[in-house]
Amino acid sequence: MATMTGRRLSDLLLLQGHVSGEDLNQAIDEQQSTGESLPEVLLRLELLTADQLYRVIADHLGLGFVVVAELQLDPLAVGLVPEAMARRHGMLPIGFTDDGALSVAMSDPSNVLAIDDARNVTDREIHPVVA
Repeated sequence: MATMTGRRLSDLLLLQGHVSGEDLNQAIDEQQSTGESLPEVLLRLELLTADQLYRVIADHLGLGFVVVAELQLDPLAVGLVPEAMARRHGMLPIGFTDDGALSVAMSDPSNVLAIDDARNVTDREIHPVVA
């Protein structure tokens, strides 16, 4: 997943009202005792849904967020990226932007190598969104 910079994830979750201070402290204690990442603990304790977590991260990074199950995929977009490459990089071409860039849902939109691979294969600019 893309690295959080500036404000810490815990601060963002508190400010946006996704978790209470008490729940966050519980999750941090759990994190310190298990060695898991904070997002892993929050999800395991069901203090936050994956969609909530990814929306906060996407918003912080200035990226779009999509729920893949709710999308109507553009078959032309899907066909531009070889399936093996899409699986390897955790990406799914979903459509095109108004300026012709390929919109790609990605589990890690900070993966520059994946974006470069997609750009080279499709000969299009890539517009990553968090999925």
